[in-house]
Amino acid sequence: MGLISAWGRMGAMLAGVVLLAGLGTEAAIGRTRRIVTSLVYGASEIGKLWPRRQGELWRLLLQFVPYAFHGVSVNVIATALLGFTSTTATAGWTENTATSPRHAHFGEIGMFNVPCGPWNGPQPNPDPNAPDNSWGKHANGPLVRSMLGRGAVMGNNEWKSHHADQVAVGIADQVSNEAGVRSELPAYIQPSTRGWSPYRVGLMFASFSVGPTGTARRVLPYAEILMRAPERGRWKALRDAVVARSDQHAAQAVYAADCKLESARVVAQRAGDSEFLAWWAADRPLGNDVDTKLARLAGGRT
Repeated sequence: MGLISAWGRMGAMLAGVVLLAGLGTEAAIGRTRRIVTSLVYGASEIGKLWPRRQGELWRLLLQFVPYAFHGVSVNVIATALLGFTSTTATAGWTENTATSPRHAHFGEIGMFNVPCGPWNGPQPNPDPNAPDNSWGKHANGPLVRSMLGRGAVMGNNEWKSHHADQVAVGIADQVSNEAGVRSELPAYIQPSTRGWSPYRVGLMFASFSVGPTGTARRVLPYAEILMRAPERGRWKALRDAVVARSDQHAAQAVYAADCKLESARVVAQRAGDSEFLAWWAADRPLGNDVDTKLARLAGGRT
């Protein structure tokens, strides 16, 4: 992973504060004095996310989520995915990490920071088999075609004005990440496919940050604990166990997912969305010592 890759980057928060510049095999972490818990991070993102909740992004999420997520309220997953976009800069629809002075070896584009091939090539790379080209991989897949009624645009920078394409490809990338991590976990700790629990969504978001294989590698040491935990509450059980063992690598993945889901919770609170709040209630961070230690382990400092 590169230094400023949003494939795990929690972005800039508050006024010029940098959190987790990258969460992969290498992390560029802003370290100063104050620990930033996922609750603090989520609260800091409301100014960016609330306009998205009221605008085109929310409309497109409500339209496309039913194509990919079954057995769960559309509103719950749409809100979670809205929170996911907290990793995207204010530029949102036109975000391109390859333009950063500290870019990764690949670019990420649009509202969902979809990897699109080598940073110094076309955005996206027209070769779907190019390295780190999730956009090219999903653009003409059946899920994207079902949402758009066509393949997603592939011209260089064409995606900037095709917002529906960004959401469709972003959803396809998320679903692919979730399937990838689930396939690498033993059946007894795989998330249930009968719905989308916080555990399942948390693993999906963590897989964006550290990859499906990286997520599975971080989760497997906790198999015995997770096996005993119910589906609702299993994400919390993972968080608690990671903190109890002071596991820095696993903490980075859990923290990154928590920040996205806490961003979603703050939006849900403002919207009076009791459905999402109830869905997240059993697994959410509580603002206690566990959350402070998780942030410290993950490098979430200001």
